[in-house]
Amino acid sequence: MATSAHQGLILLALFTIYSCGTPLPYSGKTASEKTSFAAAGFRLEGTITTPKKNPASGKMPGILLIAGTPGDRDWNASPLVINSGLILARALAVRGFITHRYDPPGRGKSTGKGKLTRDAAVNALLEAHRILKRIKKCSPGQITWIAHGDAALTALTASTKQRPHRLILLCPPGMAMDQALISQIQDALKRRGLNKNAVKNNLRYLKKGLRALYKDSPPADAEDGIEPALVHALRRLHAPGVREYSHWQLHNSPADKNLPAPDLILMGEQDVQYPPVRHKKPWIKAGVPTSRIHIIPDMDHMLKVQKDILVSLLPGEILRSYTETSRPLSGVLLQKLTRVLQGHTP
Repeated sequence: MATSAHQGLILLALFTIYSCGTPLPYSGKTASEKTSFAAAGFRLEGTITTPKKNPASGKMPGILLIAGTPGDRDWNASPLVINSGLILARALAVRGFITHRYDPPGRGKSTGKGKLTRDAAVNALLEAHRILKRIKKCSPGQITWIAHGDAALTALTASTKQRPHRLILLCPPGMAMDQALISQIQDALKRRGLNKNAVKNNLRYLKKGLRALYKDSPPADAEDGIEPALVHALRRLHAPGVREYSHWQLHNSPADKNLPAPDLILMGEQDVQYPPVRHKKPWIKAGVPTSRIHIIPDMDHMLKVQKDILVSLLPGEILRSYTETSRPLSGVLLQKLTRVLQGHTP
């Protein structure tokens, strides 16, 4: 699988992995068919999902599911099997929607020698939209984009070129990814038990590496005491094939007044990657009405029901929890999405 720009950062916390399935938060059967299309020098693979029995009208509202990094179309990051995108696509299909999800450039089964850039990510999304729009069963004027995590920046940027019927963000960051990343790494280092000086030195190295990225300079050699996984992650961000994308994705916030406002933001109360306590206010400051921002109780970053308190866990334990088979996707989330997609208030 091609390397995602942020995969190394996710793997910083990937100490123990279990690959599991996910219980289904819906009843009903679905049908699926594969898509394959070219965009920005890549050959991308996707999946169209529809209800087994089509509605009498024959036409269905469309939903484009956009994976955050480093997820593929099912929102998995090998070897981490989460399947939130797969389950969400099927859950929405049995509710009468036609969904298209795809492997973004550099992820999943996507292939090609294209360079990963902002335009590559945006053009891939726009082409995936066009594929869905051409499906006979899809109502072309009723296509909603649902972007997860840091895919918010890609979706909002793409919406300046092609405005969807609705744009919904799930568990998005409310600040530039570099700021969110520094907070995540700081929390992770503290939970691992590193002393204050060790945490300080690792964060200094991280910030220095990010500044070098923005100046198009190579990362500095690591001193003694710097976490090897952090060194590896920064080198991955600096790789020539993803460097431009890393710069754009890390240095910009989706909560930007210069970008179109999303129609709805749904955050997870148990999201430790982009906790609402840090990431809700920037959206309000950017002009998103509070009525469009909802915090889903007992939902984690991967949209699953989580009753346990995660903040005391090690990063690897948190990521491992995403794969737990005992936890379905949030039913409250599905209810709110269904209402909005049917034209009601959430």
